[in-house]
Amino acid sequence: MGLPPNKKLSQATTKPAQNGKTNDVHVKICRPKCIELIAMAANIYDKGKVNRLVFPAQAIRIISKQYILLAKNKYKDYDVVITLLLMNASPSYYTSQQVTAIKKSIEKIKKDYPLSQIKEIRLCTVKTMAELTNYVNTGNRYARQIYQIGHIDLFAHGHNGDISLGYNLKDEVDNGRKIDVESMFFATKATFSQWSVKAFHETAEFYTWACRTGAPIEGDAKNRSLGYYIACHLEIPVYGFVRRSDYVNTWGNDKDRSYLRLRCWRFLPDLVQDIEKCNRLRIEDEKRSMAMNDIGAVWMDNGAVYPVCSGSSPKELPAGYYLFSASSIEPKLVQNI
Repeated sequence: MGLPPNKKLSQATTKPAQNGKTNDVHVKICRPKCIELIAMAANIYDKGKVNRLVFPAQAIRIISKQYILLAKNKYKDYDVVITLLLMNASPSYYTSQQVTAIKKSIEKIKKDYPLSQIKEIRLCTVKTMAELTNYVNTGNRYARQIYQIGHIDLFAHGHNGDISLGYNLKDEVDNGRKIDVESMFFATKATFSQWSVKAFHETAEFYTWACRTGAPIEGDAKNRSLGYYIACHLEIPVYGFVRRSDYVNTWGNDKDRSYLRLRCWRFLPDLVQDIEKCNRLRIEDEKRSMAMNDIGAVWMDNGAVYPVCSGSSPKELPAGYYLFSASSIEPKLVQNI
């Protein structure tokens, strides 16, 4: 991958030579200011229509609600590439129709937020853990030594001591070949140790929305969490849950569903705010129903309605969203969600 347009890595200036002396050439190395923001959506091994696309739905939501703001504010002086990185190891995961729906959502974001500093908002696919590590370390079409990673959000399953980018896949077969689940999908401390520190910008942050990233690893001699080890290796702040995470509100919460059923369908709303809310809830409900018929899973153009929240178990572990850093063994509560 070459340099971005209108960018150069060096410039030279010369000074007039004095009598009989050689000119001195002073070279100033100018690194282009470029950054990549990555929302990773792992495979969810659930063929139920409601849960099938919750990971990419949360990725679309974070891109439209946060990455656009990061491009406008934190990285306003940078060329920015935004990537939705989809783990899709075989056609039985995300179908071609579902991938097309995700691409249309990305195109909608491009249309809604035409910012000059955003070079591209795109969808990339990786099939194995090795491909994921290679993507992080070297980039894809945008060389990593130029486009360092400024932000990662990872939507995935998780267990104690790993982030599971493919889950419950022991019987999965791709083109007659049984998938090697262990090597492909379970990201452990050893996996993240292969990620290059140099791939990350000095201001980078890593947000994982998987279960139990912050729980002490069973059998770990120092009783430390995966979140802590990732932060120590990458030398950046890492955020995650200590408990299980919960995607239950991805397509709306219980209050919305009750409101739609009791206030919007059974009675005609009279207040302006009620009319507006009912219109929104009806449109969302219709879009979800249409998607189930069209692509075999619930989907909405704007992605998830609500973000991931902290689950209710294990009860002996604290709820909320935590910061993990190399400077402190103990995680710090940053949001009680």
